[in-house]
Amino acid sequence: MIRNEHINEFNPTMFDLRLLEEKYESVEDQFVTYEDPRGKHDGFMLNRVPDFDYVNSVCKTIGIESNPRFYTLDPYTYLVPHKDWGTSCSINILLYDQQDAPINVEGTEYKYNACVLNVQKEHSVRNGPLKRILFKLSIFNQTYEEVCDIVNKNGG
Repeated sequence: MIRNEHINEFNPTMFDLRLLEEKYESVEDQFVTYEDPRGKHDGFMLNRVPDFDYVNSVCKTIGIESNPRFYTLDPYTYLVPHKDWGTSCSINILLYDQQDAPINVEGTEYKYNACVLNVQKEHSVRNGPLKRILFKLSIFNQTYEEVCDIVNKNGG
């Protein structure tokens, strides 16, 4: 497993992937184009799911404060190098066993199923032929190191 200043890969056993995929399928028609103060990002879609009781319960149990959301990236779309807006780090889980599009962090490519990602490091994704479906816990008030410690202590 990869563990460094960019990415802390983990086995997502603390999450029921079937429930994540079922939730994605239930909100699949409710996505909007991602937009932040830097502008819109065509091909990059977002669905915030604050009412996701299952995930909110898991986060409360392990001590992570987060905002759950799904992102999709259209086939052959390039998400340009960036740092996330207002987010210190995130827990990323690729759904449906997709590893088609590795993430590039500061010039190094990583393939993962689940990780804590230091989103204050410049990162990008060049997607392949499949829609990339990501479940993400955006974390604002805990550091990358704190979240890595929590995840690693809880079976990560």
